[in-house]
Amino acid sequence: MLGPGKGHNVKRFLDYFQNQTEHSLAYFYFNTGNHYNLSDYDKIEVFSFGTIHRLFNLLRAKNLNLIWAHNWCPLPILILVIIFKRKDCILNYNVWSEPIPKIIREKSLKAFFYRLFLSRADYIQCHWHSTFRYFENNQKFNPIMIPWGLEEDYFQLKNESVSNYTIQFVSNLDKRKYRFFFPKSINKHNRHDLIIESVKSLVQLGTDNFVVYFWIGNHVDRRLLSDYKQRINQLSLSEYIMIIEHPFLPIQDIIHIWNNMNCALQLLDNDQLSSSILEPMLFKKELIASDIFSYQSLNERSHLKLNLVKNELLPIVKRMYSFIQGEKTDELELERRKEFVIETRQFKNNIKKMLHIFSFKPR
Repeated sequence: MLGPGKGHNVKRFLDYFQNQTEHSLAYFYFNTGNHYNLSDYDKIEVFSFGTIHRLFNLLRAKNLNLIWAHNWCPLPILILVIIFKRKDCILNYNVWSEPIPKIIREKSLKAFFYRLFLSRADYIQCHWHSTFRYFENNQKFNPIMIPWGLEEDYFQLKNESVSNYTIQFVSNLDKRKYRFFFPKSINKHNRHDLIIESVKSLVQLGTDNFVVYFWIGNHVDRRLLSDYKQRINQLSLSEYIMIIEHPFLPIQDIIHIWNNMNCALQLLDNDQLSSSILEPMLFKKELIASDIFSYQSLNERSHLKLNLVKNELLPIVKRMYSFIQGEKTDELELERRKEFVIETRQFKNNIKKMLHIFSFKPR
């Protein structure tokens, strides 16, 4: 497996392979951080790309049956994989989001090499129809739509204590105010900018009994973050928008934080049904989500009734205001959303389907 050395996205894979005996895993990571200790995975062979000779040896090993490359694996590494891997070894490329599918439409050297690699992959795994649609009508590619889902800890009732950081954060929440939660990375696709302007409008209308928490994800565009902080200060909104830069937290902490929020904001330009929309559905929280292809498909295919909003100021302000004033989603609909996640988005079930499918060469 080839992927990043940090973040919840890949940690769910490492946790799974660490705690099973049917498969053995070698993991090459292309960056790292302080999110978790890779040395904890003693049942997995873990290498950095600094030990590139180990990758060469492994690519030719007779017992290597599947190469699983994750989003944004460095392009030179991907090229080495298609040059040196055995022909009978299955190659799956796991697309996490829309930027790479969009890159292959460009006329550039980078786009050429991505098209070359993706055309050589036995499978291109997409999590949802938002990325699958970019590949499905191109005979050069073999896309397959298999979702990930949430880690097992989300579905288990545990009495584990949470970290001091989380205890302190929750204790400082103003429980008298309506609490919106936006747990997304800072980038141009996640619409923190629209939320800031929506909060400005709400305050101008005389609404002040709410707080929005920008819970910063794994990736931060520092220039954008600086711009957002400046805009918030310029508009005197620091009382209403809290930017939370936090340590990497275990799932039990995340659950505890969700339990102390009222409404999820999922306002963005594209998504693959990430954890940040599955979590509020599982915990039966109110939800304001963008009217984008991913969520339109979710409504259509799963018969949910997400009241989607356009990424425009007025619809967002109206929805936020209605929840602040006490509007609530029907309990049956909240329960339907929860059941959707339980039935279709458990990673421990879905990865077994993935491994079964990827054990066979496509016809």
